[in-house]
Amino acid sequence: MFIKKVSLLIGVFATFIMSTEVISAEAVKLVALPAETRVPVLKQPLIFPRIRTNNKNIFQNSYQNFHERQWIDRPLLHDSSLDNGDVNNRTFQNYKTQLDLAMSYGVSGLSMLYHSANFYPKFISLINTADRQFPRTHNRVLISVIGHILRLGPEKAADIVEPVLKRMLTSPSAARINGKVIIASYRTDYVTPEQLAKFIKILKERCGDSFYFIATIASLKGKKLSGFVRFRYAFDNNNGKLPEDEIEAAKEYLRSYLRVSDGILMNGSNHIDTLDNFFNKKFYNEFVARLFVSVLNEPANKGKILGLSASLGYINHFTGSTQRENGTRALRESLSIVYGVKADFIIMPEWNELNENTNLEPTVNRSFANRRIIRYFTQQAKINGRLTAISGDDVTMPNLIISLRAAIKWGDKFFIELLNVPDSTINKKYWVQVILKDSQGRVIRKFPRQEFNAAQLQEQRITMASEKLTQYRTLRPELIITTAAGRKLTYNDGLPFTTIRPTWNDNLTCLKQPLRDLAKLSKFKVKFTPLLKAGTATFKVSATSDDDDPVRALEILEDETVVYGYDAAGQYATKDNEILLHLFYNSIRQVKPFPIELSVTNGKIRYFIDRLRLGSKRESKWQITYPTVKMHWKSNGNRRGGIFIVTNKAQAVLNIKTPVSNDKIKLSELAKLGSFAWNYDKTIFIEIETPTRAVDVMVPAKRKNINFTTTVKHLNRGGVYRVRLVTMSGKIYIKGPFIFPEKLSGRRIKIRVPSETSGKTAVCTVDKNLLPELNYLLKPQYGALLKSAQGSRWTATLAGGSSYGGTFRSSKNYPQGSNYAAPQWVKDGSLNVLKFDGKGNYLHFPTEVLPGTSGFTLEFTIKPLSLKDCYLIKSQSNYGGTLDINLVDGKVVCLYRGKLRKGEQPHFKKIKFSSPVKLKQNKWNRIKLSYDMKNFYLSVNGSRPVKSPSSRVSWCRLSPMAFGGWGGEQKLYFDGLLKSISIKHYKD
Repeated sequence: MFIKKVSLLIGVFATFIMSTEVISAEAVKLVALPAETRVPVLKQPLIFPRIRTNNKNIFQNSYQNFHERQWIDRPLLHDSSLDNGDVNNRTFQNYKTQLDLAMSYGVSGLSMLYHSANFYPKFISLINTADRQFPRTHNRVLISVIGHILRLGPEKAADIVEPVLKRMLTSPSAARINGKVIIASYRTDYVTPEQLAKFIKILKERCGDSFYFIATIASLKGKKLSGFVRFRYAFDNNNGKLPEDEIEAAKEYLRSYLRVSDGILMNGSNHIDTLDNFFNKKFYNEFVARLFVSVLNEPANKGKILGLSASLGYINHFTGSTQRENGTRALRESLSIVYGVKADFIIMPEWNELNENTNLEPTVNRSFANRRIIRYFTQQAKINGRLTAISGDDVTMPNLIISLRAAIKWGDKFFIELLNVPDSTINKKYWVQVILKDSQGRVIRKFPRQEFNAAQLQEQRITMASEKLTQYRTLRPELIITTAAGRKLTYNDGLPFTTIRPTWNDNLTCLKQPLRDLAKLSKFKVKFTPLLKAGTATFKVSATSDDDDPVRALEILEDETVVYGYDAAGQYATKDNEILLHLFYNSIRQVKPFPIELSVTNGKIRYFIDRLRLGSKRESKWQITYPTVKMHWKSNGNRRGGIFIVTNKAQAVLNIKTPVSNDKIKLSELAKLGSFAWNYDKTIFIEIETPTRAVDVMVPAKRKNINFTTTVKHLNRGGVYRVRLVTMSGKIYIKGPFIFPEKLSGRRIKIRVPSETSGKTAVCTVDKNLLPELNYLLKPQYGALLKSAQGSRWTATLAGGSSYGGTFRSSKNYPQGSNYAAPQWVKDGSLNVLKFDGKGNYLHFPTEVLPGTSGFTLEFTIKPLSLKDCYLIKSQSNYGGTLDINLVDGKVVCLYRGKLRKGEQPHFKKIKFSSPVKLKQNKWNRIKLSYDMKNFYLSVNGSRPVKSPSSRVSWCRLSPMAFGGWGGEQKLYFDGLLKSISIKHYKD
């Protein structure tokens, strides 16, 4: 019975894809949709990246402190100097920058999500900004009305949309077709066509026949198939064909909405994936686009509007949903399709959605690559194929973009993509040779020259099997370009590089660098001095920029984390007797109000800046009356808090007062620990740290010359450094890699990894010390934190995990009858152990603590006070992860979700196996589960291991892990003690 419950918790999506089978051609008639020519309503399509207005801005670093881990990207032109208390000015400057940037892409404007009436002020700010800019830039705005509004019912939805529509009708910036403004939707088929017809009728009665409403089809329905994902699996499994009756039913579904609206839209190309999690070009082109065109070509629908979408991917590490970016291919392929079928307007998800990595706005990881690609397509459509260069470009060098993965693990396919983007119709040949080097500058391989025609959108891609590159920690490209005139251009510095690790990686993004957007520097020198014994590294940096393009930011990164940012304004500078602190708090359930008061004994708070996630006026939330800081706000899944400087660090004591606590900590002790956390009733989690990373994006330096020396703490074993310079115009230059040395054990271990190149399992050899070995320290002096010698990236928490990306992000994942989420520190003899109450206590571990596609050894020692059925280990967030370990009828039962090799059926499958013996109640029990990519081995209390074959290449989704329970039922939580837990990324 319990296992049935476990299976149900995996999720509807996973359950479906595990059971999809090929449809028999004998049972039904399988057909392929033919390509049709469509006469568009508009000669040139309107194209709208969709902007997020909630905290996705250029002045506040929303992602820095509010997620389970440091985020990996940010807007390239971030300017925190705008966050100066003048809310109206910063809002205008934010939207002005966003709109002007978008227009430099050649797009028509920006569209906006509209979740509820609460978004009205944001809508007004955006459209007011566009109206102020309109005479100069002709910025346009299209409003996407969220489907959630429609679910409120026609009358209520009309009440919410009416003021939006009326404001659009008065705006020159509102996008129009045939003189009518356009209202599209995020999802329309939440509601029936009849309900939609009533909603439109009410709006027309109030606002006149002044608008077109476009119905978004988010969940296509056929005869038996439901949802684009189900059609896609059937399409793939039947070689691009589908049952004729399913296609006809899908067409009728589109017709039903077209009968009551002015057009149809598919706005989710970033969720149209292959089984390998890349953009499914074939399905989008040969089914989705053709289906929509076919229905719109029917006589009853002539003149109605077609909307489609184009995107660069969807790489949400936190929720587990992933469409890999694959260099620039997804963006180019999806744009080619929607322009090819002559869509009337194009929605692009999204302009600035960093957490889902769909963002088209320039960022520090993608530079201006997206602008160059999108601008090529929009120029072709608008000016009959005439192409022009971007103002300020050095046209003597090719308009070439280099793309490569930020990080890979062994078995991943390493690639370097070179893309020529035409900005002229003049045919000119040039050649590019790629030389791949290691971190010491030694040549790994020289590749043959690749030929390009400057007048063609042309990709050349170099690939290598990473399992053949296991002796390297980084892969760095060098380019030698030969022009048609015989001129040689060498790029042996400044470009991004790929970090390579043996067993884990949770960064699936690509780094992209247009050569024309490399910063022009007269000097950039870095001296790197690592000190292994102290675990620190010293950087001496000297940089001089071009006269007319001073430095905006100069930073040191360890992997994705900015560990140092040059602070030209001295905003976070501390004196010898001062200490810089970062405090944040959150909770599973919303607690409102949640006043919090910070004060200091034997010292004082001399500087404070909040880190509210919401873009509200800070003065209405924090009361800063030094030496005390008070906040009267709320606590929920969004991390909030502040950064502050305290004097007299040797003697000072920080006091933290809340409705559920009154705690204090000596800052001298905190300095030794590095970080400390508390858990309280109502699932409140509070953490304070002495930051070993940059606490913010610094105010733009605006300096030509920068010199500094700084020492940084090495955060994680295997971490790789780079130094990144960004100029005021957004040009970038990378120095590195800089490798922190690793102490090797001399013991070589063989591990198996799935090869993307061969489709088979490869055997690699590695020194044991280069593999994560996470022996968690059960030490109460860190409070609610469990640390590992491997570094801060692997820190676990007592409870927590309630901010975005955690296993308990949703309050539905936690029992309503339980308020205390953290296990308690107790003594068992002389040992410190953790006691779980069997109602709602758990531990939270970060993503990839259990590696998604490699072997591992998981061991833990528990003393069950009850042998009730419950979860012990759960890898889960919004989607099921790799492994669950449950207690069922006194035995340990493992449930593994695996991904078969391509072509095997079903593509996804579950494996279940259990221990031969029961656990002993009120006794210590040692559970050991190991996996070598061929078999699982499960042992309890030293029993002979149960062996379960598994040749699968693991689950594709990355998930964090919980120990002790998950979900809303109290009875599924562990009741007992934990003495130890460790995870090794190899079979022991």
